[in-house]
Amino acid sequence: MDFIITLCQPEELTRVRALFRQTVLNINIQHYSLDQVKIWASAADDEQRWLQMLADQHFLLAKNEDTILGFGTITPNGYLDLLYVHHNYQGQGIGKALIQALFDYAKTQNIGTIKSDVSITARPLFERMGFVVEREQQKLYKDVIFINYIMYYQLAKAILQTERLLLRPFIIEDAQNFYDLNADPEVTKYTGDGAFSNVEAAENFIRNYHPYTTEGMGRWAVLSKSDGAYLGWCGLRYVPELKEVDLGYRFFKKYWGQGYATESSQACLDYGFKILHLNKIVARAMEENIGSIRVMEKLGMRFVKEEIFEKHPAVLYEKVNDNSALFNK
Repeated sequence: MDFIITLCQPEELTRVRALFRQTVLNINIQHYSLDQVKIWASAADDEQRWLQMLADQHFLLAKNEDTILGFGTITPNGYLDLLYVHHNYQGQGIGKALIQALFDYAKTQNIGTIKSDVSITARPLFERMGFVVEREQQKLYKDVIFINYIMYYQLAKAILQTERLLLRPFIIEDAQNFYDLNADPEVTKYTGDGAFSNVEAAENFIRNYHPYTTEGMGRWAVLSKSDGAYLGWCGLRYVPELKEVDLGYRFFKKYWGQGYATESSQACLDYGFKILHLNKIVARAMEENIGSIRVMEKLGMRFVKEEIFEKHPAVLYEKVNDNSALFNK
């Protein structure tokens, strides 16, 4: 059947609550006792809680003209709170479409992992959508125990990998690491950057960081393959005022001197030349930043000139795509 996905409006909440109640009583009764579903359905009575969810969450409806077929909600941090489809419209792709729309929203927020408490009834749909069971749990609600599953979906995938490293987009779960990295004055000494005011500011930066979709490139978080540790970041950045693509990297001090900057940067250069077919990639470093200059030289980048960067003497290096003539034909 035809339907659209749209944002829920306050005046629609009464019908949404009724849909929730009837779905629990008619569908979830397949896997839960009558006493359980009655308690579960009573959550529809708390009008204030529903108004709060509408205010705090991304609240979507599936509608056919004026008929509400289902709804789904997700928090700003990636918890898929509610997903219900009208008991008369099951099996018509509505739940799948709602989850996909919630995925699309999560991507705009740079959410890395979506989690949910999933009922026995809904588990097959979530598994078809790629969710994985983390564990079964007994959840207490109004003094009644319910069996359900904590499930998760890994939205952020690795873009590049090397022998030791994984590179993936920034996600809001990186906010603490992102904050800590910039809070170290030794790390930012030669960058011209300062620390974020707090972790929330770092999260807001990540949530609004979208060059992956707008430019097809960006800075990527660098993780250790062996233990998943967040090492820092590395990647490409398009600088429109200079019409050039810039290579940059930044790592926690405890990971300096282990070749991670060179290894991840080489992967980024390969990506820029082989996948994006760029003609040239540049990199800059303040003259005092001997470590970064060594990395650029190890990468085979060529010294171009001295210049002023962030009001300090700096050097500009570049690497040209060996196959650039082919791509320009």
